[in-house]
Amino acid sequence: MISSNETYYCADIGDGSPSHPWCLLEISGNGARLLVDRPDDVPDRFTLVQKAPIARIWKCRVVWRSPSHVGVEIEGNFAPAE
Repeated sequence: MISSNETYYCADIGDGSPSHPWCLLEISGNGARLLVDRPDDVPDRFTLVQKAPIARIWKCRVVWRSPSHVGVEIEGNFAPAE
């Protein structure tokens, strides 16, 4: 389970399914590492949204999976939501 004192991120895969709370552990110019409960359930491509007063949005593609993490390539970055 992800601790409530960490920043939460959610994925939207565009099919109307509910978003999932994930924790962004590291981010670089073109990739990120996420702490997730069930890595095998993470879709190959998804939209990652930072839940904050001004949201940040990324299009991502999974490049590796471990028992508790996924590594993603950031394919696109969207302007902050107003």
